[in-house]
Amino acid sequence: MSKMLSILYPESKLLLLALGALTVSTAATMQFPNVIGQMIDILSIGNSGGLPTMVDASATGGGLIGGGDISIVDSVSGTVDSSSLSSDSIKTTISTTTVENSTASADTVPTNKDQTPQELDQMQSIALQMMSYFTIGALATFAHSALFDSIGQKIGAGLRKELFTKLIHQEVSFFDQNRAGELANRLSTDVHEVAEHLVQNIAYFLSNLVRSLAAIYAMISISPILTIYLTPLPLVLGGFATFYGRHIKRWSKRHLDVLADSTHVVTERLGGMSTVVAFGQRRAERARYSGTIEAAYGFARRVAVFQGAFLGSSYLVGNGALLGVLVLGAGQVVEGNLTAGSLAGFCESARCVPHALHIWFIYYRYWSSRTIGICTHRL
Repeated sequence: MSKMLSILYPESKLLLLALGALTVSTAATMQFPNVIGQMIDILSIGNSGGLPTMVDASATGGGLIGGGDISIVDSVSGTVDSSSLSSDSIKTTISTTTVENSTASADTVPTNKDQTPQELDQMQSIALQMMSYFTIGALATFAHSALFDSIGQKIGAGLRKELFTKLIHQEVSFFDQNRAGELANRLSTDVHEVAEHLVQNIAYFLSNLVRSLAAIYAMISISPILTIYLTPLPLVLGGFATFYGRHIKRWSKRHLDVLADSTHVVTERLGGMSTVVAFGQRRAERARYSGTIEAAYGFARRVAVFQGAFLGSSYLVGNGALLGVLVLGAGQVVEGNLTAGSLAGFCESARCVPHALHIWFIYYRYWSSRTIGICTHRL
């Protein structure tokens, strides 16, 4: 770790600037779950505000009751004795009363169309606010992406010049003990791994850290009860990351060692090709190199299996926990302790929490001698 920090220290100012832009970009992105919840609440309130109420006609005294005496109540003319009316008059009176009541209901009961402009104005206001956030986030994304790439290339160039300078000032016996292919591999592969993966993983690490902290804060502010329910999730996924990461670390180290040996084989055999041809060893050298590549493939396949197991386990546990949140949150919504929009925003924020567990995975896969640890030690 000290070697990696010493490599990053000369670029500390640019790194801080890039990290600031990364924080702004992540913060702008994390506004989206809150917006989803607000829009759902606006639509829910709007749809429930103007619904007409169905009234039983018999409960109000209106309508036609079969039996002896029949009376019709009109909202305008009062009570009319049906015994003095003919059948046609009764039908006409009923039709008139129905039309008048329908007209009055249309004038007095608010409809969803009357509230639509207000709802649209609120949603448009939120959308414009989010567009301003996204614009700032886009500029911040451009800044941190360009800065991180530039820092990686600058570190790589500096490491190559420094390493080559040290190599050419070594004693002659050093080159007798270390093969030329191995030294060339250090200048190309190892420097590339250190320069590229070190900077990229720092950016990924901090991006997930900021996103996870923002998501946890949003979850606590929405519903502390549901947040407590998700408390065991980071511990479980962290255990998975630790377990699988250790195996990935071991097999990745062997994979890189075998690849380095294959580079040595190619460099030496191509350099002494005349000797190989003179002794008729082409088939033997091909078999030797194929065996080395197959061994490297075997280690890489084991790394892929453990990585897939980690991602699959995280997928199952994370989505199972999210399903439990939906069930518990639905109960909170029914009881009136939580709105549907708040539940949707909580679930969107909860989806960002598993990104924090990738921090452990990154550490064990890269920083703990997957590529950077090994390559930095070799350099």
